[in-house]
Amino acid sequence: MASLLIFTSIIFISFGSNRSNMFGCGTNKNYYHKAWNGNSWVPSKTTWDNMGGNFNWAPTAVTWPGSGNMVMMGVGSDGQMWSRNGASGGSWDSWNNMGGSFASAPASTSWGSSSMAVSGVGTDGAMWTSTNTGSGWSSWESLGGTFMAAPPSMVTWGSNQRSVMGIGTDRGVWMKTWSGSSWGNWQGLGGTFISVVIVISRGSGFMNVFGIGSDQQMWMRAYSGGTWGSWQSLGGTFSSAPGAVSWGSDRMDCYGKGTDGNTWHKMWTSSGGWGSWENMGNACEGAPAAGSWGSNQMSVGCTGTDGSMMMKSWNGTGWTPSGSTWDNMGGSFVDDGA
Repeated sequence: MASLLIFTSIIFISFGSNRSNMFGCGTNKNYYHKAWNGNSWVPSKTTWDNMGGNFNWAPTAVTWPGSGNMVMMGVGSDGQMWSRNGASGGSWDSWNNMGGSFASAPASTSWGSSSMAVSGVGTDGAMWTSTNTGSGWSSWESLGGTFMAAPPSMVTWGSNQRSVMGIGTDRGVWMKTWSGSSWGNWQGLGGTFISVVIVISRGSGFMNVFGIGSDQQMWMRAYSGGTWGSWQSLGGTFSSAPGAVSWGSDRMDCYGKGTDGNTWHKMWTSSGGWGSWENMGNACEGAPAAGSWGSNQMSVGCTGTDGSMMMKSWNGTGWTPSGSTWDNMGGSFVDDGA
């Protein structure tokens, strides 16, 4: 069976209003990082901090809730998970070997005042997870299942409620949820997908999952009020995995690279539902990633045709840069998460 569509090799995270961090996997297999400190990019708009390492896939990263501290994680060329802690002031600890044996890039989420988790598909095809509640990482726990060797997606959507999703070998979406004291059973959400899926939460009790179906259209399924709705086609024709983000309970945005080479954007509002697809231009070689650092603020990034990272930002009233132009953020990155 054919592999899944390209997925992103870059990520965005934020630890507070007007603060943003970007991470990516370089063509030399090192990880790279830069930060928006509220006034400017550090180390600069077109330069990056080399975080070292030797990685086969894209990184994941989370912030310690309520602080400016971060954790970056990735699966090394040895198949093991590695993590590195960072502080808002720019200092980083050494790489920490978390062990395990993985066949995909990881996903992570944080919740509460000091808790986070990371998951990945193991070389045995099962989903594996580790949790840190402030006193170090737990031993790896197998969650079972049978998954494609592709990144999962994780989300926190309520008080001590988190879910992990992945693409099973049946090409359907499978989900398992932690409900405060234990993991539930795997739940099949159906569908037939040619991409990894992205799950986001726009508020407590809400989840939305996005993926590219076998018809190359983007599909979305929503969870609210304790139940899942039906799969809904958002249309389009895509050649990459989706990106998705929410900056509040009334807004969601999704992105994908079209088969025409352009990156496309669609937004949802609680009052108007889903709008039309917006053509963002053809700056992307890789799949898009999206992030938000405050209400009515978001960015979308991708690996460009020259290997550098490209980015557009929504400033509350319009896109910067405008039209089909993208900011060149420098660097040399792989155009796929694998």
